Amino acid sequence: MGNYTGINAVLQYNLLYILGGLGVLFLVVLFALVYQAGRLREIRKRFERLLGTDAGAESLEETISAVHRNLHELLGRYEALAGELAIAKGKMGRSLQRVGLVRFNAFPDTGGEMSFAMALLDETGGGVVLTSLYGREEARVFAKPVTAGRSAYPLSGEEIKAIATALAEKSEVKNPGK
Repeated sequence: MGNYTGINAVLQYNLLYILGGLGVLFLVVLFALVYQAGRLREIRKRFERLLGTDAGAESLEETISAVHRNLHELLGRYEALAGELAIAKGKMGRSLQRVGLVRFNAFPDTGGEMSFAMALLDETGGGVVLTSLYGREEARVFAKPVTAGRSAYPLSGEEIKAIATALAEKSEVKNPGK
């Protein structure tokens, strides 16, 4: 019993310090517990928002499903637009894209280069060449079909030059007078 008496005396002598240390340790653990409970509450709220268990919030599964539906809708629209673009490109190839204009005097007694030959061609060089011959008494207009830059009808020098100009340039409007 002699050993217990010494321990009892040490405990009684240092009891106040021991209880103070345990109290401080208890307060530190209590503070850590309160802090962790607050963090756990934050994490739980985020988790509930993510899974949609919160009132009025969409679940993650519903959100992914909605995104998936929107993606399929956008892909459908993209495919439709790609088809329309292909149709538009096909039509553009047949539209008038190349213009060539040559002005000239058709008759020696007229001035001002009132006569002209104008080639209106598509991407493949097909279209029409229009020729207007202006004279003092009358004006005449002729149209000749053009396929691949050539016509089945005889062409004048001005008409050939108008077709060559149209084939050389792609609808560039030039105005040397300005």
